[in-house]
Amino acid sequence: TVRAEPLEVSAFSVQSYTPPIYPKSDVEEMFLYEALRKSFMFSSLSQQEMFTTIYPLIDSMEKVHFNKGDTIIQQGATNCNYCYVIFEGSCSVIIDGNVLG
Repeated sequence: TVRAEPLEVSAFSVQSYTPPIYPKSDVEEMFLYEALRKSFMFSSLSQQEMFTTIYPLIDSMEKVHFNKGDTIIQQGATNCNYCYVIFEGSCSVIIDGNVLG
């Protein structure tokens, strides 16, 4: 089950919003494009929709670094406002104390 809280957005706020743009290398940009294109969230989009949706999203993605042992998302947390794509390295997924990967 996927659930999202409703978000009240006015036409004015959407028209006036300018997302941030973070610089990326060509390699990082292509990696992100391929990762997002294969994601269930975007896999049903047409080529045109992919272009108008994914590239602005890629532009607004900011690179962050984590150290070994850092928790990226804690199970049960309700303030997870980010989507992560692992470019380099690895992480473990732990649900109810069981390591899934």
